[in-house]
Amino acid sequence: RAASSAWRTAPITALASGSIDAAGGVPPTGLKTLSKPGIKIDSYPALALRDFGINSNPKKKDNRELLNPDVRKAMEYAVDREEIVKAAWVGKASPGDSILPPVTATNGQLWYNEHLKTIGYDIDAANDLLDKAGMKRGADGIRLADDGTPMSYEVIFADDENGPGDRAFQIIKGDFKKIGIEITQRKLDTSATWDAIYCGDDCQYRDFDLFMWNWHPGMDPNFMMSAMTCEQWGSWNDVGYCNPEFDKLEAQQAAEVDPAKRKTIIDRMQQMIYDDRPYIILTYDVRNDAWSKNWDGFVRSTQGFFNSYSTQTLEQVHRK
Repeated sequence: RAASSAWRTAPITALASGSIDAAGGVPPTGLKTLSKPGIKIDSYPALALRDFGINSNPKKKDNRELLNPDVRKAMEYAVDREEIVKAAWVGKASPGDSILPPVTATNGQLWYNEHLKTIGYDIDAANDLLDKAGMKRGADGIRLADDGTPMSYEVIFADDENGPGDRAFQIIKGDFKKIGIEITQRKLDTSATWDAIYCGDDCQYRDFDLFMWNWHPGMDPNFMMSAMTCEQWGSWNDVGYCNPEFDKLEAQQAAEVDPAKRKTIIDRMQQMIYDDRPYIILTYDVRNDAWSKNWDGFVRSTQGFFNSYSTQTLEQVHRK
């Protein structure tokens, strides 16, 4: 997970006024302020994604209906990614599906599964799945699980998702209501979110059902693939996902030196994660960087012109 990406207005105002010369990772809501003569804005796909996580611990005690593949599929059918991109991100994002963003690449090899078999937004299909699963609506319109409890859930919401994430949550909440699922938002700061989800050495993933957060993966897919293994329970694995077949593929891809053969394995892994749905991937970020036109030499990167992987911008940026 990345540290907080939340921006306040001060850096944007400072760049607009000329007090500073560059700002990286400008949120979409700040672009209008910076759209003025003398400021260059560069927007491009980023190595970042926003996710809706579902507790996947097969031994979880409460709300076990969330382990039902049809319930998860219905939830994804009820996620309108196009509306989230439009209304929450004012067009500065793209719809998500795989756990690997499309720009994930090393040595010229793209790792995103461009042939991923996905489903789209379809409220009727979602309702049909839940009807066939026998989850009938109560008097208030909220469906009842097999044990008779309402399908009403708390969503842990990291505060570094504030702003666009809040709007995305409201869109999802409204569409979930159409299929008889109720969600409420529980906002926590980044540290508290970590504590609520990552459960340490004695990890049972007991205390949450759903969350909204983000991933900023590395350029090579190995990290994201390894984060989904059983071995990473209590560490990077934040959803309690454990699939021995996936783990075997992860070991194979880590040892494979032929890029084409490795991609074939990683494509299978992406499809497996998509179908099992420990996450519903919502959107991929668009990176917005801005700087004074008095300066030149900034180098575009999927992780921003200033990042820990390259000093190229720092080495060549110069005043015109």
